[in-house]
Amino acid sequence: MMILGRGVACAAALILGAGVLHVAATADERIDSRMFELTYADAKEVADNFNRTWRGQAPTNGNWGVGEIAVPFAEVNSVMVTAPEAILETCARMIKSIDRKPKQLYVEARFVELVNGVGEG
Repeated sequence: MMILGRGVACAAALILGAGVLHVAATADERIDSRMFELTYADAKEVADNFNRTWRGQAPTNGNWGVGEIAVPFAEVNSVMVTAPEAILETCARMIKSIDRKPKQLYVEARFVELVNGVGEG
């Protein structure tokens, strides 16, 4: 966190690598952004579910300053989540549990046509 004259706080951003961007909101609560790449789950559906679950409200310190914590990137089927580390870890566990290859059912069908009375005259 940087202080600019007369105690005005300015959030500082630091790229930490591996898809994580750190934004210092307060000294006691660290807010990060993490990109989650999805294989099977739909990015928009995952982001919508995260945004319905968490509204950018921290249970201890009030508002994080984030309206929606998840932003979908449909072009690359990824979701960027901005939240405290504990929620990022929860999101990672949730994605791991839902981003799985769907079960498939193998169906084989054969059509046979029977004609009665062929060759009778």
